[in-house]
Amino acid sequence: PHHAFPDQALPAWPEARLFRSSPDQVTSPATPTPPLPLVSLPIVPSSPPQSWRPLPSPHRQSKEAELDRVQDRLDCLETDIRAVARRVDPGCLPGTELEDTGSSREEGEDSSNASGSGVSPRDPAPGPDPTQDLAGAPLFVPGGKRARLSQHLDGLLAAYEARRGAGAGASVPGSDGGGLGALAGALDLVHRAAALETVAVIPRPPGARPNSIVSGLEYNSRGNLFACAGVSRRISVYEHAAVLAPGSPAQQPPAAELMARSKISSLSWDPGSEHRVAASDYDGAMSLWDVEGLALVHEFEAHVRRVWAVHYCAAAQGLLATGSDDGLVKLWSTSLATMVGQIDVGVNVCCVRWRPGSSHHVALGCSDHHAYLYDTRHVARPLETLSGHSKPVSYVRWLDSGSLITASTDSTLRRWGMLGADPGPGPSSYTGHTNEKNFVGLCVEDGLIASGSETNEVYVYGTRLPRPLACQAIQTPVPAPAPAPGGMRPAPPQPFVSAVAWRPGAEHLLAANSAGAIQLMRVVGSD
Repeated sequence: PHHAFPDQALPAWPEARLFRSSPDQVTSPATPTPPLPLVSLPIVPSSPPQSWRPLPSPHRQSKEAELDRVQDRLDCLETDIRAVARRVDPGCLPGTELEDTGSSREEGEDSSNASGSGVSPRDPAPGPDPTQDLAGAPLFVPGGKRARLSQHLDGLLAAYEARRGAGAGASVPGSDGGGLGALAGALDLVHRAAALETVAVIPRPPGARPNSIVSGLEYNSRGNLFACAGVSRRISVYEHAAVLAPGSPAQQPPAAELMARSKISSLSWDPGSEHRVAASDYDGAMSLWDVEGLALVHEFEAHVRRVWAVHYCAAAQGLLATGSDDGLVKLWSTSLATMVGQIDVGVNVCCVRWRPGSSHHVALGCSDHHAYLYDTRHVARPLETLSGHSKPVSYVRWLDSGSLITASTDSTLRRWGMLGADPGPGPSSYTGHTNEKNFVGLCVEDGLIASGSETNEVYVYGTRLPRPLACQAIQTPVPAPAPAPGGMRPAPPQPFVSAVAWRPGAEHLLAANSAGAIQLMRVVGSD
């Protein structure tokens, strides 16, 4: 509590003593202060009052930019939905063209419709649901097709958005050549390769062992002949039409059969002759064969170690390349019957492939986890080094002159744009098959990629989608192994796909495995 002092407790001080002037304010007589001179100031007209606006914060600016991007995306989606509806039925959206929406972002514009209808200028014009046809039926029929599309929904969406996001038609509301074009291409692949159907089984050679790996499998340029070879040292040539003829495949013998002196690792048909094929072998040699005359044309002592790959150049008659474990790529001329060039890569070379249309550019897959592109006129260093795989690169294949597919034992395929070329719409990698140790085969044709798997299955990918479109196992009757000492039977080796080859046109696919089984499959589209 507060305590009040009584009045008598306070001394009665005179007011003059309580409020005394300071020493410096007394004693001197008052001196008059001169008046200040008058100064005339210019009269400045006052500006009208302005409303105060704070500077936009970085957070607000980023949100506004994000809103603009979202609105641009909605505009493109609306335009593309209507474009699709017009393609399905040009008359289903009469008079529903989108208006110019550029003015809807002007400051102070009312977002409601002037007529009072409550429809925003950005809202689609009234009309039928673009996901329905005129009868009200959905454009996508439920069932197998719908389930199949749902499996690739993420890839389809990525294909569409990648082209839209890259500016391929994204800024032009009426243009559908970018996102819609990529989406249409991806959908075409989904429906083209819905499944693989086995149409013929090539019988295994008499006395074939369980580990009769088929490592070479190739069609000639016309697609009327195909050759297969491997550790059996036998090159077997079949007529495609004869294999598909009615009757048991076991009754269709090879059209030609040639015996090599060593295990064969790779085959390549001469693009200038439908009856000549080159083979590389485990002893470092490369041989040329005439399958019509059943004769060995020439043999080159090419390398000091195993030759993994041989490939004919389509742009120069009689020019071949070989790649070996000795770290060298050698160039050969069949007309001169000699070596005409060499590239010292310095690591094991697993695959070589000439660039389409070029006699100077060759792509290599190597054991150091890289792929390379060399110009044979300047071999001191590669033109391009492709890094991305985590294990050896076992195969390289050209999609076209500007796009390369690589396969690795890291169980992935990768796609690369070469020499500055745009690789086109689609993912940069493909996964689904299993490949951790062996050569399982790789081939490309007309937008489709086929790869073997260590699960004894063949996988087909579309270049625009990251997941497989189709998969088929190879039928492999594996004989029971002989009893080991003590009566125990060892488990039979698990076969794996070891080679694949497209027939020109990508209608048929050949696949072979490590047990010597060969199947001819047909690509089945969805109805």
